[in-house]
Amino acid sequence: MKRRSFVGSMAAAAAATGLVPPRLAAAGDTPAGARGAHRFAFAFIGDLPYTGLEERMLVRILEEIDPGVSFVVHVGDIKSSSEPCSDELLSRRLALLEQSRLPLLFTPGDNEWTDCWRPRAGGFDPLERLRWLRARVHARAQTMGRQTLPLVRQSGPDGLPENTRLIHGSVLFATLNVPGSNNATQTVRAEKLAAEWNAARERANAAWVDELIEVAARERCPAIVLASHANPDFFSDDPYSIHHAVNRVFSDGYAAHRNLLRHLHEAYPGEILYLHGDTHRQRIDQPLLDADARPLPRFTRVECYGSPFTSSWLRIVVDPSQRPIFEINSRSVAADLPPG
Repeated sequence: MKRRSFVGSMAAAAAATGLVPPRLAAAGDTPAGARGAHRFAFAFIGDLPYTGLEERMLVRILEEIDPGVSFVVHVGDIKSSSEPCSDELLSRRLALLEQSRLPLLFTPGDNEWTDCWRPRAGGFDPLERLRWLRARVHARAQTMGRQTLPLVRQSGPDGLPENTRLIHGSVLFATLNVPGSNNATQTVRAEKLAAEWNAARERANAAWVDELIEVAARERCPAIVLASHANPDFFSDDPYSIHHAVNRVFSDGYAAHRNLLRHLHEAYPGEILYLHGDTHRQRIDQPLLDADARPLPRFTRVECYGSPFTSSWLRIVVDPSQRPIFEINSRSVAADLPPG
């Protein structure tokens, strides 16, 4: 049976704004069989560094990640919301990530573009800051770091180059542009521009997820690891949650994204590990609910540590020969840095 595309359900919105759905990158993944379904581990971090002292802690974490780890995933926020979104600061923080001895997969957070319009962040144009990030990080077909892995990026005039994918050890890893501040609905100054651009971004994300489903089926990937920055407020779908009541009054910027994740779960039969940061509370649970408010069993959410808990990181073991595929452990480095 042919899978229904989530993008098709958004055709009316596309027609309303006059924006064309994105063209996707041509298939360029190394087949899973060629990579081998072997056991490996990756490191998961985000929401750091927020201060000069945390810069040094990030360096220590990247230096002390054990040799059994294959690469690092950073889900954004490389500065605090009160620091300026200047070229100088962003360049310094990105340079720290580039010094990782392991390949580093990075997706931007709200603090480095979405919220840069705020006066205390310098009053920048958020979309200009995103273009700046794209030119320095997301223009290459590879990860950050001193060692690199090849990436496939979403292409086309309406594609999001920060949406990426790679296959490692038979598992499909991917990123999505899903930022904080209610999915960027509260941040871009020009309201009409914000609505149109965010609608186009949502369509691009939906198209990317549809392509991930196709790639995972073609390459027989037993699991998908999907990384984005924002906590999409899963509890809003629970009718007994205060989040649900609040979002009946106020705009819920993540409702369409949660529906997209349900579409992924319905169309893809393997395990899904969803990585995010944003709310600085390390947790592991199964918060994505079906229409009857029951947890979807193959979907696991993991939120990373973040500032001020910057001496800790997550080591995630991937073993395609076992069920569940993922084993998640906390690790810490010594927090004994002298004042800088």
